[in-house]
Amino acid sequence: VNTAGSTVAASTTNWFVISGGYGQSILGAEAVTEDVITVACTAQNPKVVISSAQPASGTLVFTLRKDTGAGAASTSVVITVAAGSAAGVYSGTGTDSVAAGNQLNWQVVNNATPDASAIIRSTGFQCT
Repeated sequence: VNTAGSTVAASTTNWFVISGGYGQSILGAEAVTEDVITVACTAQNPKVVISSAQPASGTLVFTLRKDTGAGAASTSVVITVAAGSAAGVYSGTGTDSVAAGNQLNWQVVNNATPDASAIIRSTGFQCT
């Protein structure tokens, strides 16, 4: 998903959709960001592009979330951008089995201290 340079404020948790075009928003409410996936697959090889350096005061963590009808829960598909990292492309780890009809979204936690926002350009994962 292309977030068009959306900002995640320091010391916050936000969510955004897994699909869509240019300019998808990062929101503070998870329920409105869940996308239904139409195929069964294994989610793996996540990547994120950030267009600003991550402040040295904390990490930026992306977690793929899955709702199977019983409420959203974190998967093991995670990308961690280390504190002090430069703008660029970052890869993550983990896999998760996804069934057709599951609802997915990204949770992003900016662990940097106040006045240190992260600018996210895009995110994605491989579904095989």
